[in-house]
Amino acid sequence: MSARRETPRPRARSGSPSIRAALQNAELAAATGAAPAELIAAALASRPGGTLPELMEALRCAQPELERLAVHGAPELARRPAKLGPKLEFEPELARVRPDLRDHEIRGKLLFQDLLGRRSFFQVAAWSIAGVELSALDARLLEQLGVNTQLLDPHIWPLAVARRIASHGGPLARSLIGGVAALFTSNITIEPVGAFMRFLDETQSAVARGESVESFVAAQLRRRRTIAGFGRPVLGPDERVPHALRLAKRHRRGTGDSVLLAQAVEGELRACRAPSCATWGSCPTLRPPSAPSTSWCRSWPSTLSSWSAAWPAARVREQRGDDRPGDLGDDTDRADGNTFRTSGRPTRRESRSLLAAS
Repeated sequence: MSARRETPRPRARSGSPSIRAALQNAELAAATGAAPAELIAAALASRPGGTLPELMEALRCAQPELERLAVHGAPELARRPAKLGPKLEFEPELARVRPDLRDHEIRGKLLFQDLLGRRSFFQVAAWSIAGVELSALDARLLEQLGVNTQLLDPHIWPLAVARRIASHGGPLARSLIGGVAALFTSNITIEPVGAFMRFLDETQSAVARGESVESFVAAQLRRRRTIAGFGRPVLGPDERVPHALRLAKRHRRGTGDSVLLAQAVEGELRACRAPSCATWGSCPTLRPPSAPSTSWCRSWPSTLSSWSAAWPAARVREQRGDDRPGDLGDDTDRADGNTFRTSGRPTRRESRSLLAAS
């Protein structure tokens, strides 16, 4: 009598393009010496979307390969450049190493020959992101707006995530992964900034058609539309806005179309008694009128936000009063207020880690 064959349960195809991409990225992470948690993060981040059950199933399909990488790494990849498929190769590349010139190329400019010593960091960033030639004055404004944007209270959600990971012994990379996962979302940082700029685009288009700011804003409120950039429900009115406006004025951007338009929108919201506590102060000052939604004017906060996630993570051990890795236990049970010290400088090692991360 033959044994009854068990019907295999359905599973996601391990050969699907998304699974292959996930494993390829996990291999590259393993080549750098990434720990198992970072391998999983690299694999899951490769998935374009999906529900939680779909992501868990994809992870289950990839588990044998991820286990192999966690144990053996990827030494065959560790001493050669990463390979990209034809769909990920472009000619010309926006940025590449030029061994023939012993230089690096960014959008047709050579880093050492054309940019180093001639352009600031933010000028090079604007050029590399969108090919924008930022003036020295605008670059200084952007840098000062970055200083003004530093909001580093550890009770802010992503920063609390980063601190908790670090307090339980997580390395800086893992703290950044967790913090950034809660940072670039629909409710905080880049996406709301982009939504705010798109709303300015729409308002500007309506005004160009002959509609008033008052009627346009009133129509949006009647539709119960959420207007990004004009609310900070947890902390209330944003204390950074007046400083940002003074910076804009000092750098000859205080009367730009975008700044005036944002102020007009806020005025209408106040007149309509809509909930408004402006957070937009640093957003429109460098919004180019010819291309108001270009990626560079939305992307510069990402570097600052990543630094914000790194800072509380790197300071945890110093604030605890020692430089030992380890688990602080369940921080929710600590109510004596003495878990962390509140002043002092980061250690040399933490400072080096911060600089490398930024």
